[in-house]
Amino acid sequence: MTGSMTLAEPGLLAAMRRAVLDKCAVDSPKYAALAAARAAWNA
Repeated sequence: MTGSMTLAEPGLLAAMRRAVLDKCAVDSPKYAALAAARAAWNA
């Protein structure tokens, strides 16, 4: 990585959020904050 991408890059933050939620759903499906994060980030 060259560090040329920032959070201002269209779609980057959304893709990172989606990846984190997907990873948590697989690794820790009963993680208490997962539902709250999904609700907050999908709103």
